[in-house]
Amino acid sequence: MMLRAVASGIVVLLASSAVGCGSSSGGVDDAGFVDLGATDLGTSDTGAVTDRGAPSDRGTVDAGAPAACGAGLGACNIATNAGCTTGNGCYAVRGADGGVASQCAMAGAHGWGDTCASANDCREGFACLGSPGSCMKLCCGSDNASCRDETRGGRAGALCAGGITGTDVRTCMDATNCDVYATTNNGCPADRPRCEFIAADGTTNCFAAQAGSPTSAEGGPCCVNNRCQPGFVCVPRDLSMATAACIEASPNRLCRRACDMNRSPDAGTQCPSGQACTVGFNGAPTGYGACAPSM
Repeated sequence: MMLRAVASGIVVLLASSAVGCGSSSGGVDDAGFVDLGATDLGTSDTGAVTDRGAPSDRGTVDAGAPAACGAGLGACNIATNAGCTTGNGCYAVRGADGGVASQCAMAGAHGWGDTCASANDCREGFACLGSPGSCMKLCCGSDNASCRDETRGGRAGALCAGGITGTDVRTCMDATNCDVYATTNNGCPADRPRCEFIAADGTTNCFAAQAGSPTSAEGGPCCVNNRCQPGFVCVPRDLSMATAACIEASPNRLCRRACDMNRSPDAGTQCPSGQACTVGFNGAPTGYGACAPSM
């Protein structure tokens, strides 16, 4: 997932961690379970970066209690907005050392789901994520209450469920009753056709397809789930290579039919001929899996 920084021409790329995400930095165990932890995609420099000088010496790291969620990037807190004056928001920027830092900037007016081109197009407590960018509310841990605080741009029933690699901050998401296994009529709108689990308890949400590329069905190339059509999930072409990086120009992953290992029998009713429901995902609801060719 792409997090857009305040400064023009600077884009910091960070991955989302929706359960079952196809961008995996994990491995595969003997039982065929793929660890689909979020992948840190690093940074992409699309223009000149102002030299802010050497990072300040903040002294010895205190081994005691960790910094409050959202406060570890710099002088202000990107989740709570602490450290910024009224009218300003705390946003992620490129740090002087090339990493991610935080900075106060004039807050925008856009809220939940609104389109954005830079971080401070969004109101305080939000980040501009994705491509194309949209404003997403930030949260910490399991603080669902902050996601539901409508006075601060939240929505009723929302959950603190998404994640941003490289930070301890999460993103608020709408909870839906969409069907992760359905290839049609899954309960998602046309602009967000993919249904994904966003929590291990089975909570789901709808997501947009990958921008700029046609989505794939069975056996189609992919690096992330939203390159696949609804009801399909992006899995390694060869499970022994689950830790290998996936390059968009030549994907080493394939879209496979999502399936439920708890159903019996699974072959013929969920999986294509010659395949079985054998690939599981760590961190996903029990039984959630993908079809793979029978050995």
